[in-house]
Amino acid sequence: MENKQDLRVIKTKRNIKNAFIEILLEKDFKEITVQNILDKALINRKTFYNHYMDKYDLADQMIQDFFDECTAFLDMRSQNFKNIDGFLDQVDSIYKEVFQQRDLILALWTIQTDNIDFYGSMESLFQSKYRQLFQNDKEKSGDIDFQAHLFSTFILGSLKYMLDSNKNYTAREVWNEVSSFCQTITSVSIHPDR
Repeated sequence: MENKQDLRVIKTKRNIKNAFIEILLEKDFKEITVQNILDKALINRKTFYNHYMDKYDLADQMIQDFFDECTAFLDMRSQNFKNIDGFLDQVDSIYKEVFQQRDLILALWTIQTDNIDFYGSMESLFQSKYRQLFQNDKEKSGDIDFQAHLFSTFILGSLKYMLDSNKNYTAREVWNEVSSFCQTITSVSIHPDR
């Protein structure tokens, strides 16, 4: 009997989360009420409050679940790569996972309050992962904090563009775009007197 109840709870929570995602893709978080979620999920108020204190708690739990999953996935994929092909293959697996959760990520991306900042949390996660990659690399030079910032900005900007435009580039295609970008930038002469 306990398994059936657990399954019911899982289904109910999934239903609430899916309804919330749909609403977030249509309305600003500040405008959303618990009643909106109840109406979309076709549940009663008591059912909602059995699982969440309010919409903020729901958002917090969804973000925490995403970060737990994302961190575990990134930890599993983080390793020393012998060549660029190995690295690009791993990035492709991450892109695939991201696109499977496209609506969730786009919905959570819209939430920004004093206590909830999905973008800022993603930024911190990617910066931390970058620092971890090079913490024991004695040959790595330069300002690691600045590089971590550049890394997170590049990753998040690229992901946002791909998710918004629904264009799922491969890691090699992104690498080629970055190469083209660098070639364009380096072909521009910089004159100190201008």
